[in-house]
Amino acid sequence: MLFDEPEERALYYKNDQEHSDKVYLLQIVESTAQPGRWYVVGFWGPRDAWGPNQKQVKSEYGRLAAEKIFNKMLGAKLKKGYEQGPRHLLPGGYPSMEQTAKRY
Repeated sequence: MLFDEPEERALYYKNDQEHSDKVYLLQIVESTAQPGRWYVVGFWGPRDAWGPNQKQVKSEYGRLAAEKIFNKMLGAKLKKGYEQGPRHLLPGGYPSMEQTAKRY
């Protein structure tokens, strides 16, 4: 697997027949405001107009419970045909893990 950090995955999907070119950033972070509370956040959108306002958030107490959600969400994206790649290929506007943790 190719990833920048164990708590983050950058995913890419491109299908020329469907005219589809999407990105998805999946993060698992511990809240800075509520230690012990973990969030799994998925940010997504088209590659050319992607921004962090499109998101899905799941919250859990405990790292293990959050990891299960993270792995389930990651598996679902890979099953749909997304491929993992380096984060630097994402367009601008995506939050760092520190920025995400401060939001929650």
